[in-house]
Amino acid sequence: MTAHRADRPISNIAGDMTRRPGKNAPMKIVKVSAIPMSAPVPVEKRHRTDLGTKIKSDATLIRVETDSGLIGIGAALGTPPIVAAIVAHELAPECVGEDPMFSERIFEKMYNGSRAKPALERGVTQADESRRRGVIMEAISGVDIAIWDVKAQALGIPLYQALGAVRSAVRGYASGAGRRGTRPRRNSEATPPRVSPRSRCAWSGATGFPSPTACAGCRRRGAGSVLTSN
Repeated sequence: MTAHRADRPISNIAGDMTRRPGKNAPMKIVKVSAIPMSAPVPVEKRHRTDLGTKIKSDATLIRVETDSGLIGIGAALGTPPIVAAIVAHELAPECVGEDPMFSERIFEKMYNGSRAKPALERGVTQADESRRRGVIMEAISGVDIAIWDVKAQALGIPLYQALGAVRSAVRGYASGAGRRGTRPRRNSEATPPRVSPRSRCAWSGATGFPSPTACAGCRRRGAGSVLTSN
């Protein structure tokens, strides 16, 4: 690890790693955009869970572009046109011109909204009430993911390592669904979960019981589950 001089601000170190070739200024965000997406689920492929029958999949793709050419990608749940409007009119202006390496600063700006300046100066969160809940938090999360994607690219490491990795591999989790259109009453009626060759455990999400392919630990944990009917 390279030591920094005592007379050199620590805040400049991250900027050195992300300076553009031939430039002295650190990387800056130049554009934040959102693409609302919605895909209907064909009737023959719809299935029902304890949350109801899924008839479409909604998401909002979020792009953070920088003057260095790096582009980060994020995604947000919530009603896509609403998320896209929040990004365009509220969050994008708060991000443009910022250095993506200072992701926590940008998050605080988005989260605190009109109170961002005193919050950053005092180091105390003073979020507007509207910024603490609901679809605006979904939008903030999507932008935050895209900014972290830029950071990981700039550092030349996978995103999971930039976030602070504990291990390089995790056990796979495969969740199954119920019969199409109805909720099964018995585990035997559930659609068999699909397990990839690398997955070591599967769970039947429709019934709340472990599938036959579940590991011994999961079967023990599921033995006392109580199945509730609709």
